[in-house]
Amino acid sequence: MKVTTVIRHLLEGDGLPGGPVPGQPGVNFNDKCKLPKPPKPPKIAICDIDRTSTTRKMIDPRTLAEHVRHGDVVPGGAVPGRPGFVFNDNCVAVAAP
Repeated sequence: MKVTTVIRHLLEGDGLPGGPVPGQPGVNFNDKCKLPKPPKPPKIAICDIDRTSTTRKMIDPRTLAEHVRHGDVVPGGAVPGRPGFVFNDNCVAVAAP
């Protein structure tokens, strides 16, 4: 690429590999001039309920709705079929406070 073409692109707001992203202080392009991927959100606990057991699992919060739809519960949530009980932080059924 010609130097004049590079200068024109820079003036139009394009970046260089490893260079800063215009308008985003502290963010740099990677070596292919792509924006870095946003960080993944921290995982959250879920009580994974199946036919024979309940297991505490850590999941991506973006999948929470899918887990709840098929019957999983977050710690502190009601135990299905056991009125007056909730799951504690370890996904063990305990009497509700």
